[in-house]
Amino acid sequence: MKLLISVFLFGLMGFGYNSFATESACKADREKFCKGVEMGQGRLMKCMDEHASELSEGCKKFMNERTEKRSQRKQKIEKMISLCELDFVKFCKDAKKGQGRKWKCLLEHEDELSSQCKEVVHRKR
Repeated sequence: MKLLISVFLFGLMGFGYNSFATESACKADREKFCKGVEMGQGRLMKCMDEHASELSEGCKKFMNERTEKRSQRKQKIEKMISLCELDFVKFCKDAKKGQGRKWKCLLEHEDELSSQCKEVVHRKR
């Protein structure tokens, strides 16, 4: 259950890589080292990691900052999981994955949620 909740919450935190691929300090490095690599399932990050020693200084800095931000987000997600886990089990265990169904389920039960989970829901709105 924790895995499903964490996948759901990672989605809420917005871990998209579009800005990484198109707008970041790594755009030129991506084109140079990972041009044919499709996004998704960590393929792009794996390719960039394989070329870490060859990346431009700007890209290395960007990657380090991104890693730090991801670490901070992960800590927030772990806290969110612990605060809403019982509410997911109680109200949303049968909600199907995808298309924000689990999030919608929590919102449908907002008045019934634990005070800790309500706080999480209100912060994410």
